[in-house]
Amino acid sequence: MKRLLSASESQPPSTPQERIWFIIKKLLTNTRKHLNLRQLCEHEMFVSMETVKKDLTAVRKRLNEFDLHVAASGCAVTIEGNELDKRKMLSDVLYEEFSENIFSLSAVEKVFPQYDVQYVCHAILPACRERRFLSMNIPCLRCCWILS
Repeated sequence: MKRLLSASESQPPSTPQERIWFIIKKLLTNTRKHLNLRQLCEHEMFVSMETVKKDLTAVRKRLNEFDLHVAASGCAVTIEGNELDKRKMLSDVLYEEFSENIFSLSAVEKVFPQYDVQYVCHAILPACRERRFLSMNIPCLRCCWILS
């Protein structure tokens, strides 16, 4: 699951929306007791603490949709709430991430580095065209998706 979530994170998030999703994913997949905001700012997101604090306002709103809350103490932040609600939110995050990246060859290659995704797509492309699964305007991965 972490591999799928991190496949699109090869570069630091640059827009407010990217930062908000980044923080939410970090909070949901953090294996430590808390998330260190200073570490997040300086070593992962490369933004000021003030920027992250502003983003946390939007994170709180998004978490509230799932009856979850951000607990902060100094630079330490955690998610508080029912485990089932955390899983529901994680499911939602996975769905969003999957929807954005399913047709991105580079994202698939990062998640499945042991496979030559380009080769697989080129190998099945003729069969897709033959069976009319694929028009010239639809990416190869959609063909892979239909066949699986």
